[in-house]
Amino acid sequence: MAPVQIVPTDVPSVPGTVLSYMEIKVGTSVSNLGESTLTFNIKKSDFRLKNLDPSTVRMMRYADGAWQTLTTTMEFEDLSTYTFEATTPGFSYFAIVGDEFEAAVTPVVTPKKTEEETVILQSTEEKSGVNPLIFLAVIVVIAAVAYLYLSGQKPWKTK
Repeated sequence: MAPVQIVPTDVPSVPGTVLSYMEIKVGTSVSNLGESTLTFNIKKSDFRLKNLDPSTVRMMRYADGAWQTLTTTMEFEDLSTYTFEATTPGFSYFAIVGDEFEAAVTPVVTPKKTEEETVILQSTEEKSGVNPLIFLAVIVVIAAVAYLYLSGQKPWKTK
């Protein structure tokens, strides 16, 4: 297995963000090898640098003029690396690809005021000023006391 920086110009680009390209060649004596499992490690720092989601990693194989996605699984994780396995039916150019994390969208919710809320808000508002009934009652009491005093009647006089 030989890591390569680029693939030949006649090979189309790979969908996704490429972490690594490689070319695997086998000799003619093992050409009937059949399906093989490839194990590869990727540093966690590589994911952070490229803002990639490890759960989207897949190995792709170039064959018959197109990139084919191979069955890829994350097998192990430690403090610094992820270990993946992919199953391939043959050998040629390969790309290890991942997708960026999707931006988290936080919806903004503004509550609607209902009729009931409006009524509650109106009924709990404090009113400034004096209640007119209390004001009228005070005036009546003052007027009655003034009348009794000025007319000379003294209802509070004791015998």
